[in-house]
Amino acid sequence: MTIVSETLDFGGEQLVQRIEGSNDLIQKVSNQVYQARTGVSQIPDLRKEVRLLESVMFKWQEANQTSRKLENRMSETVSDLKSVMDRLRQMNNQLRDVLNERHTQAKVVQQPFIDLQNLVDRVSKARSVGWHALDEAQKKLARLEGAIVFISIVAGVCPNWLLLQLDFEDYVARTKALVPDTMSAREDLEKRLADIQANVKDLHNQAKQELVRAYDLSNRTDELQQVLEDLKSSVGGDQFDVLRMRIRCM
Repeated sequence: MTIVSETLDFGGEQLVQRIEGSNDLIQKVSNQVYQARTGVSQIPDLRKEVRLLESVMFKWQEANQTSRKLENRMSETVSDLKSVMDRLRQMNNQLRDVLNERHTQAKVVQQPFIDLQNLVDRVSKARSVGWHALDEAQKKLARLEGAIVFISIVAGVCPNWLLLQLDFEDYVARTKALVPDTMSAREDLEKRLADIQANVKDLHNQAKQELVRAYDLSNRTDELQQVLEDLKSSVGGDQFDVLRMRIRCM
C-alpha cells in the first residue's frame, strides 16, 4: 500500500505539474490571441484605403488632363503670340520703309513746293506792283489825255495812246492768268502731302492695334502659366504624396 500510495502521490504531482504547464501554455496562447486581436484592430480598413486611393487617383487623372489641356492652350497662345510678333515685325519694317520712302518723297516735293511758293510770292508781288503801276498809268493817262487829243487834232494824226493802254492791260491780264494755275499746283501738292500723312497715320494705327493684341496674348500666357503652377502645387500636396506612396507600394 505504501508503494501504491507513493506511486499515486508521484503521479498526482506530475499531473498537477502538467496541468499547471497547460494552464501556463493556455495563458500564453490567450495573451498571443489578445495581442493578435489588438494588432488586427489597429490594421486600417483596406476598403477605406482603396476608396481613398481611387479618389486620389481620380483627382490626379483630372488634374493631369487639365494640365495637358492648359499646356495645349498655352502652346496655342504662344504660337498666336509668335504670329502676332511676326506680323508686328513685318508691319514695323513696312512702316519704316514707308516712312523712309515718304521722307525721300517729301525731300523731292519740298524743293518744288518752296520754288512754287516763291513763284506765288513773286506773282503776288508782281500783281501788286502791276495794279499800282496800272493805277498810276491810268492817272497819268487821264492827265495827258486832253493834251494828246489836242495835239492830235492840231497835228492831224491818229492818237496811239489807246494802243499803249491796251498792250499794258494785256500784259497785266496775262500775269493775272498765271495766278490760278500756280495756286492750283500748290493745292495739289498740299493734297498729296495730306494723303502721305494719312497713309503713315493708318500704318501707325495698325501697328498700335497689333501691339495691343500682342500685350493681350502675353497677359493670357502669364495667366495660363500661373494656373499651371497652381495646379501642379495642388497635385503635389498631401493627396498626391499619398497616391505616390500607394502606387509605389503596389
